[in-house]
Amino acid sequence: MENTISHYYGDWVRRLFLVSALLSFVAIPVWGDLLQFGTFTQVSAGLLLVLLAGLTNPRTKGVMMLNSLFAAISVLLLESTAIIFRTSESWPLFIAREISGLLMLIAFYFSVKTLRAMSLGNIGKRDAQDNLERSGQSERQTFL
Repeated sequence: MENTISHYYGDWVRRLFLVSALLSFVAIPVWGDLLQFGTFTQVSAGLLLVLLAGLTNPRTKGVMMLNSLFAAISVLLLESTAIIFRTSESWPLFIAREISGLLMLIAFYFSVKTLRAMSLGNIGKRDAQDNLERSGQSERQTFL
């Protein structure tokens, strides 16, 4: 998928959130709970992922902050659970946790990358490299 808006990766975050929610909704009834918080909490978290995916857009910095926070917490919980229960629970459940954790890790990266661009006002701007080179020149001039 090509990035249609420069420095905006919310479309990737959206897809990763949706795939992770779908994986959870399939894995829970087949292999068991991905996390030890009960099924209701996990289904609620899946719905929250879908909600955040639906609200994600290039103009709402607050939603991208929530995306980053939710993805980071998800990585911590999923990876910790996968590691702790890797030998005592089924192999497919371990794989489901790992895949979901890795999806959230990638979503975290793209959320933070987009959030950084939003903070710098670079969303939609194609000349970021030129700005970077010019700012490097002005720093050298200041230093000299």
